[in-house]
Amino acid sequence: TLQKFARPGDAPLPRFLGALVMVDETPILLGGLNKTSVQLYDAKAGRWRAGADAPVPFHHVQAVAHNGLVYVVGAFLGQPPKDTAMDQIYIYDPMRDHWLAGPKFPEGRARGSAGVVEHEGLIYVIGGTRDGHQGFGGVAWVDAFDPATNLWRTLADAPRNRDHFRAVVHDGKIYAAAGRQSLPGGNLKNRYPTEVDVYDIARDEWTANVAQLPTPRSENAAVVVEDKLLVIGGRRSGTKLAYDAVEALDLERLEWTTLPPLSVGRRGIDAVIFGDQLLVVSGSEDSTSDTNLANQETLPLSAVGK
Repeated sequence: TLQKFARPGDAPLPRFLGALVMVDETPILLGGLNKTSVQLYDAKAGRWRAGADAPVPFHHVQAVAHNGLVYVVGAFLGQPPKDTAMDQIYIYDPMRDHWLAGPKFPEGRARGSAGVVEHEGLIYVIGGTRDGHQGFGGVAWVDAFDPATNLWRTLADAPRNRDHFRAVVHDGKIYAAAGRQSLPGGNLKNRYPTEVDVYDIARDEWTANVAQLPTPRSENAAVVVEDKLLVIGGRRSGTKLAYDAVEALDLERLEWTTLPPLSVGRRGIDAVIFGDQLLVVSGSEDSTSDTNLANQETLPLSAVGK
């Protein structure tokens, strides 16, 4: 359901390739190409309000929540295709409406457009690319960051490199699905992996290709609802409009189902579970330009099914 706002100032700002993260039941929207703005959603008032601007305009980022804070780990700075990997971690404290500079990536390991998840106090960074959109820097690396000690640990590489995707974690396992393998020569040269790869955190071990993604795409959102992995929206080079497709992988049976589509196709998006709904915000409708959407939509979790 596409949600409308009575006043334009209450709506989410138009942005894409940013992040949406839940902290203490509050959705927080931040980052995106050419954006330092931060917005927090006031559900009672039905409006987005401004937070403190980010220190830098980072984009191609998946932020995570930890101990009431937002961690921005793995992003790009500058303008594509000459954007560069951000080696600095930035931390937003929504209670104090204040930004902090955290530690840096280990030497040579910084990248953006990676999958990032938090699990049991550690932040995991999967894949990504080191050189923005020049197409030479894709990696299959996995690193774990401990916010309590500010220490990094290198883990087992993924079965394949991928970027422009969202990782999710469920029952002690990290799922890498969708995204692309950015290659030199522009978007039409990119590969779009269909394999879903799974990382067992306790074993530091990957299982490759447990399922095949029905609709290859990148710049998508991804969430887990109960025991289902949802892949939402996105795009693939050569298509004019972003995808509205929502597909769900049953993580027990490893079977896909098709869910109700988005109200409008979106790429460069993120999604969160907000109460009994799935919330998707902003993004770009056009696959070939950076025309950004200033709206949001919801899908009842009941529509995901059992």
